[in-house]
Amino acid sequence: MLKLAGIAFLATILGGKLSNSSRPPSTSGHPRTPIHALSPAAGPAARTAIKPGLVKPPTLTAPGLETNLDFRKTPRVGETESSPRLPSLDGWRALSILLVIGNHAHFANEPPPWLKKFTAIHIDGHLGVQCFFSISGFLITWLLLNEWQKTGAVSLKNFYIRRTLRIVPVYMVFLLTVYLLGPDSPWKQTHESWLGCLTFTRNLCSETFRNMATGHLWSLSLEEQFYCLWPALFLLTLKTKQIKLVAGILAIATLFATVVRQLMYFQTIPPQYMERCSHGMLWVINFLATDDGLALGALSAILYTFKKEQIKALLTRHTKTAALIGITAVLLPELCPVNDAIKPLIQIVGTNLLLLQSLFLADSKIYKFLNWGPILQIGVLSYSIYIWQQVIWFFGREAQNPAWLVVRFAAIFLVAAASYHLMEKPLINLRQAFRDPQPVLKRATHQTA
Repeated sequence: MLKLAGIAFLATILGGKLSNSSRPPSTSGHPRTPIHALSPAAGPAARTAIKPGLVKPPTLTAPGLETNLDFRKTPRVGETESSPRLPSLDGWRALSILLVIGNHAHFANEPPPWLKKFTAIHIDGHLGVQCFFSISGFLITWLLLNEWQKTGAVSLKNFYIRRTLRIVPVYMVFLLTVYLLGPDSPWKQTHESWLGCLTFTRNLCSETFRNMATGHLWSLSLEEQFYCLWPALFLLTLKTKQIKLVAGILAIATLFATVVRQLMYFQTIPPQYMERCSHGMLWVINFLATDDGLALGALSAILYTFKKEQIKALLTRHTKTAALIGITAVLLPELCPVNDAIKPLIQIVGTNLLLLQSLFLADSKIYKFLNWGPILQIGVLSYSIYIWQQVIWFFGREAQNPAWLVVRFAAIFLVAAASYHLMEKPLINLRQAFRDPQPVLKRATHQTA
């Protein structure tokens, strides 16, 4: 399915001229976006040496920063005057979560052999996770820069309050549901698993992929760990104007993740530690082996902010070439044998290239589908879909009947819609109260994102 979608995507590029490809959509006046991808709850970074109050930097004078925001004026699905979104990103969320739940379909009880084979060959769930990581890294960095540019200060305290309100309510209701489903059910959790879930360290558990009801929370845990470290470090570099330094750190982290994976795949690490290196107690190796998606997303946000005009010119003047390079980087490792340590890096680079281009060419033939209403709706629901889908796959034992697969897919979306409207959406206004601190020069009438 991924390959078929890629071929269709490729045909779109090669067939006909892009509408308005020589003139990207207007970029004036569009407000910011909140993070809908997986993002952190409050964590240790709120207690770093940098005070969680206002971090007031010297005046930022990077060329083009004052015009760095690329916005759309038309409200999207789930969008209000106080919480607009960057174009296309909800569409990328939708594609990511569809890859994830499609790959996870084989977790259904007694899945038919054809389903296991199809998901293994055609649906790359890990690619969906890496795309989520890139979106998260991009958005969190872009929002920090946006707040800095808009107000001249960044509040880490407000940042972690917003993340807590964004992540924790749905997350805790999910864990309560797992608990209430009973100790003698497929959803039974060990003490180690509960500890990992409650402390966002699920990726450190030795049984991460043995208890699948909550096994998927390893990726959310990894993101929380990243966000406990990244905002404070990034603000420190902003304060000292060391943007090139932080860009270099992100580039090194990206390459180092590939090196760590290479060591693991070649069993340079003793075999008795391999499982725990992958998803266990040697969590530093786990973190360093999988943080390249987040790091490259953050690096893309920095380039988008400080080198926006150069990036825009490159990706809009050579539209088809840039898109072909990005699509090839994403699909080639799926079609040809590629070292498993290098495959994620190639795909992450391609994903970030396409993501950046889609911000400038949201109305073009290539990326217009990312901003189509139903796709946007799936993107808006992506967090709730991610949280609840694993439990739903375990219901019943009729997976041999394809009709039950359709029922499960429908149930995932219905539960996610209820979760979003009952728990996520009511908290949007509350998160707005902790949005931006008082700006240095003037206060906007409505704070966004």
